[in-house]
Amino acid sequence: MLPSGWVQDFAVGPMVMLERDGLDLEREIVPAILDLTANRRVPIRTWTLLADTVAQRIQAQRTSRTAEGLAPTPTAVADVPSVDLGSHGLWPETSIRSWIARHRENPRNWDESVFGPPPGQPGCKVPPRLLIGEAA
Repeated sequence: MLPSGWVQDFAVGPMVMLERDGLDLEREIVPAILDLTANRRVPIRTWTLLADTVAQRIQAQRTSRTAEGLAPTPTAVADVPSVDLGSHGLWPETSIRSWIARHRENPRNWDESVFGPPPGQPGCKVPPRLLIGEAA
């Protein structure tokens, strides 16, 4: 949960407001941000615009889930193995394995700001056990 005192912060205040409006940071907001920014050619340059876009995406997902007879918000996944990437928080191993697979398909598909240098290079933040598992 984001600190409530951050509401007044110019940069992250819009994201804090999403949480205050009932959106779940880990199950909804972060996945929506990752999905929105993964293949964008034109970056979203303001937190307010990103927050608005995330809110619209989550509302559409909730509506779709409800229409399918599911709960509007995804349930928390228990005991999902994750990796601590320092300032980038905990990442599910499945997400990291997906990044490794994308990197193997096209070496340009690697985010050094999150994972450090690409797999096989010194300083890579991805645990070797995941790299070995993907190579097998």
